[in-house]
Amino acid sequence: MIEAVKIVGLFSGRINDVVFDFNPSKKEIVIEAQDPSLGKSHTILIPEDINGDPLKISFNHYFLLDGLYSIKEDEVIIKLNKEINPGLIHGKSDDSFSYILMPIKI
Repeated sequence: MIEAVKIVGLFSGRINDVVFDFNPSKKEIVIEAQDPSLGKSHTILIPEDINGDPLKISFNHYFLLDGLYSIKEDEVIIKLNKEINPGLIHGKSDDSFSYILMPIKI
């Protein structure tokens, strides 16, 4: 996920927004960013487990990377509720450290 966010983030706009489209029925996460002067980039991740309702949410990719780098595990859990509510990120086997991330309005 870190590499995908870093690559797609190169095409983010001036507010560094990257859009995540969580689609549990397809078992995939589409990450995309675009800027009129830079172009558009997207990638598809196939997570080990994804459940819930479809959700499209945007984050500042620098803040997201800060959280992912802070977790010292290979697997993370991302908990999301709505596109306007903060997300919670923590390690899969150790939830002693949690990172809260505010979304950007799309």
